[in-house]
Amino acid sequence: MRTASALPLVLAIAVHALPAQTLERRIDAYLRARPGAPFSGVVTVARNGTVLFNQAYGFADADLGVPNRTDLRFGLGSLTKPITATAALRLVERGQLRLDDRICRYLRQCPPAWQAITLAQLLSHTSGLPDLFSELPAAPVDSTRAVIGGCATIRAAPTVSRVGWGTSRTVRWSSS
Repeated sequence: MRTASALPLVLAIAVHALPAQTLERRIDAYLRARPGAPFSGVVTVARNGTVLFNQAYGFADADLGVPNRTDLRFGLGSLTKPITATAALRLVERGQLRLDDRICRYLRQCPPAWQAITLAQLLSHTSGLPDLFSELPAAPVDSTRAVIGGCATIRAAPTVSRVGWGTSRTVRWSSS
């Protein structure tokens, strides 16, 4: 995992004032020299809006032998959670959001069962909302609003499970 996190830094250093052919050779050499399993993913390097390097490596699905392509969209899953939290907290710093805001303030279709849920609870995964995204069919999503609207439609009034610490109730937890 350490090697993967160093990739952006190495590439940023490699980009500085290198011709495209040299850049390609350096990236390829770095990826070949990495310990462990071969790199699977897409490396794109751009400067001032101009793509200097864009190459797919390895497999999108190793089990099925599907090679990576530069135009594939990758399912990032939970990797987006800290990015979302950081963006939300930046808006809190700017005074554009408040952690104690109720989520229904931002949703057009907000089921009554969601009325008490706050942004802080969403960000800390303690809202009690069930995993709504697992019920949505896999499809390209053009906007976050469409996903939220789809969730609200699927579960017009989902049950919100309240966490009862110290009680005899069984508590289920999910970071979804």
